[in-house]
Formats: sequence, C-alpha cells, structure tokens
Amino acid sequence: MNWDMLGAVGELIGAAAVVLTLFYLAHQVREASRESQRNRWGDLNAEISRVADSWGANDALSEVVYRGLHDADSLDPHEAFRFYSSLFRLFRAWEAVFQYSRDGGLHRWGAEGFTTTMSDILGFPGAQAYWLDRKHWFSPAFRNEVDGLLQGVSPSMAEAYHRESTA
Repeated sequence: MNWDMLGAVGELIGAAAVVLTLFYLAHQVREASRESQRNRWGDLNAEISRVADSWGANDALSEVVYRGLHDADSLDPHEAFRFYSSLFRLFRAWEAVFQYSRDGGLHRWGAEGFTTTMSDILGFPGAQAYWLDRKHWFSPAFRNEVDGLLQGVSPSMAEAYHRESTA
C-alpha cells in the first residue's frame, strides 16, 4: 500500500466519522427537545395542579370559587378579587399551554387534554364573565382560541356541579 492509498483510506475514515458525529448530534438535539417538552409540561401541569389544589384544600376559597363559577355577581368585592385572581392563574397557565403547543414546544395531547378541561370550566357563567372582563390581558391568538371555544361550550360541567342540597 502506498502513501496515496493510505491518505485516501484516512480521508474515508474521517468522512465516516463526521457523518456518524452528525447523526449522534441530531439524536442528542432531538432528545434535548423532548426533554424540554417534558419539563415544560411538568411545570405547567404543576401550576395547574396548584390552582386545583388551592380550590379543594382551602374551604373559604373553595366556597368562593364555587359561588363565583355559578354567579360571579353574587360575590362581594373581596371574594370577586380572590375568584378572579384564581382564574387568572388558571387562564395564564392555559395560555402558556396553548402557545407552547402552537409553537411545537409541547406535545399536542397535553394541550388538547387541558383545552377539553377548560372548555368544561367555560361552561360556568362565572368563568364566562371572567373571560369577558379580562380577556384583554391575554394574547390575540389565545383570545381567538377561547372565543372560538365559547361558541360551542355547553353547560354540562356547570350542571354536573349544581346539585340540590338534600340536608
């Protein structure tokens, strides 16, 4: 084997190493993107869970949210502030889910599942009143999304939680 042949073999091995390195790099970038999506979803899910937990764990807030969802006008100013603050956190988390999903930074299944949950919440008159009062706080694309969902919302969730007391 002469020096030219050895040089050609070396170049071939070098080119193969570059190609393998590029494949490895592409795999690492893909995995980092998936991990980022998982972290993003975990953070958003934790925020959504904190809101839900606060509704269930705090009797006073639970009562305010329950009444507010059914009739926001029945709340005194302090209660309305608590109700609107709680819904703000929930809607802001939903907007983040919407934006990340739209930009490809979050799996579609997570966004679809949360949107279905929020569609049920939008069935409550108090949630609709909140949205009408505060939708200007959110991005135009998200406003269009929620306004579109409101067109087809049904009161089924509101009806499910409206039971006559048997006591």
